[in-house]
Amino acid sequence: MCMPDLPFTLERNKCPVCLSCALTINKSQGQTLDKVRLFLPEPLFSHAQL
Repeated sequence: MCMPDLPFTLERNKCPVCLSCALTINKSQGQTLDKVRLFLPEPLFSHAQL
């Protein structure tokens, strides 16, 4: 929809968002989950630990 008579320009940016939830370690004990997704931006273990 273009409106050339407006004195300003509209711009819309989109950011993708994933639905997620978080649990503390105490709440997660004893639960069974069908799927789990982990986001680890940095290595978790050093080379000697593997």
